[in-house]
Amino acid sequence: MEYGVREIEERDIRSICNYWLNNDPVYLRNLGVDLDKLPSQEGLESMLKAQMSTAFERKRSYALIWTDSSGHGIGHCNINDIDFGKSAFLHLHIWNKIFRQKGLGTLLLKKSIPIFFEKLSLEILYSQPMASNEAPHKALEKAGFCFVRQYTTIPGSLNSKQEVKLWEFRREYLP
Repeated sequence: MEYGVREIEERDIRSICNYWLNNDPVYLRNLGVDLDKLPSQEGLESMLKAQMSTAFERKRSYALIWTDSSGHGIGHCNINDIDFGKSAFLHLHIWNKIFRQKGLGTLLLKKSIPIFFEKLSLEILYSQPMASNEAPHKALEKAGFCFVRQYTTIPGSLNSKQEVKLWEFRREYLP
């Protein structure tokens, strides 16, 4: 089966909302999500629609959809805290557990990285998953990210204070 990456489309909004708002609370907490910080369905939809219609130079966040061979979404990779032309923070999510732990995160991350660098003229991408969540750390390392350090922070707007591992990927690492 061939997997791919494409820009977010309106048809993906429902799947992203379902991932965040209807997922197993234990799974979300294991990602470091503070369930009290999850937005409403309307708020999440509005944010995603705004993201899609904003020029790259002004985007605060940007998502790519990871797809199966028929083009149906199986996950997303997004960046936020974008400083256009400089840096952004990356997040990776596979929506359904049947697609997890198969190496797809690494495969699709490798396809996503050049797109983020090109579209947002980035020099560096960071990612800081929860330290105890091993899956993204393996994917980041296999995709060419370099480990920087481990520390405690609130890594995103949906997160609680937690121990994270910071990774970086610089433009010069691109093939």
